Amino acid sequence: PSNTVGEIKNLGGSIYEGMSISLSPNVDFTDEKVISIRFYNYETGSHIVQLKFEQSNSGQPDALVEHTVTQLGWHDLSFDFSQATIIGQSGAQNIIGQYAKLVLFVNPGVSVSGTYLFDDISGGTSGSGGGGNT
Repeated sequence: PSNTVGEIKNLGGSIYEGMSISLSPNVDFTDEKVISIRFYNYETGSHIVQLKFEQSNSGQPDALVEHTVTQLGWHDLSFDFSQATIIGQSGAQNIIGQYAKLVLFVNPGVSVSGTYLFDDISGGTSGSGGGGNT
């Protein structure tokens, strides 16, 4: 953990505003399937936090997991990619392979404005061995 946090500012101009991180090395989902993130919500009301992985090095489709946050403040969220939504497939699926891009959306598919913080991204394993903490 560090004293630096990420910030997402949704301006309300698009239904998919968020942020992405290019990963080097890739995150490997062969063994560890849970990614944890600390998320800060400045507002009351319901917000969907979506964590998505893209750019599989083995041709796997993009995969995502969502959480609903209903209170303001910090939230410790765990995204279990053994129960992921795989783009183009139905039902919960177990993610496999390595992915090079992490994408985080707040309220995907909805044009809404707001500012959100994230910190302490951890989990998965590094594609070249070792752990994955950001």
